[in-house]
Amino acid sequence: MEIPCIGMGTYPLQGNAMMKAVIAATQCGYRAFDTAHAYGNEASLGNAIRESCQVGGLNRTELFITSKIGENLSDGIPDGNLFYASYPNEKKDIRRIVSSQMDEILKNLQTDYLDLLLIHWPHPDYFPEIWAAVAEEYHAGRTRAIGVSNCRERHLKRLSDEGLPCPMVNQFECHPLNSKKELIRYCQDRAIQVEAFSPLLVMNPKLMGSPVLKPLSQKYQKSIPQIILRWDIQQGVIPIPKSGNPARLQENIHIFDFDLTSDELNVIDSLNENYKYLVESKYCPGY
Repeated sequence: MEIPCIGMGTYPLQGNAMMKAVIAATQCGYRAFDTAHAYGNEASLGNAIRESCQVGGLNRTELFITSKIGENLSDGIPDGNLFYASYPNEKKDIRRIVSSQMDEILKNLQTDYLDLLLIHWPHPDYFPEIWAAVAEEYHAGRTRAIGVSNCRERHLKRLSDEGLPCPMVNQFECHPLNSKKELIRYCQDRAIQVEAFSPLLVMNPKLMGSPVLKPLSQKYQKSIPQIILRWDIQQGVIPIPKSGNPARLQENIHIFDFDLTSDELNVIDSLNENYKYLVESKYCPGY
């Protein structure tokens, strides 16, 4: 199956802000939308997608919708932690909880299938069991593809050692200050598609004022965010930038009319300092 090579992140958009952003995004060409059960905005995205399809004459099959298994349906998000994950003490309950959460995801998004279902965090106690339950959702036809998020090499190896199917996608934080080249290579060697969240590092001044990126911006007459997103695309990574601004949404997707040279890609790689913007879930210490 094919996946759009750039997507729109949706956290923390809600309500009318989500509606305006998604309509603007579909009008300028976005077809992939990323959310998570822990974001608490699936219903807003579902409403926005329904309205966008009506406004733009789109069919559901033209869109690629991703959500993530994460928090227990009975729990809230404590202390603003977006990646709260709570699972039962009995492993036998995993399948039931994943299935129940998937029911709610599909209901919120007003669809009878997902294009991609991810595990939000590699919960250390139940990771293989959760992945096996997600694989059952795939075999049941409720999602067209399955994958993981925030997984490192050791997590992927654990699934392999357990004899479980290889994830199709791994989504993790990736940007020039944390390029994760070895993890990208590990995934690509195993035909695991890499997706990057926070690809622009929320417009971090260290990137926006970079003496490496500024000359490239001037050379190609593109913004620094466009240069970074092009860097993602050329290394085979799907960036998922988030914006509710129609002008920024349009800018972010207009990155297919130029190519960075191999030397320029390497120079951007050199900005890496293993800077981590998002801390791990408290349920996955040292993830």
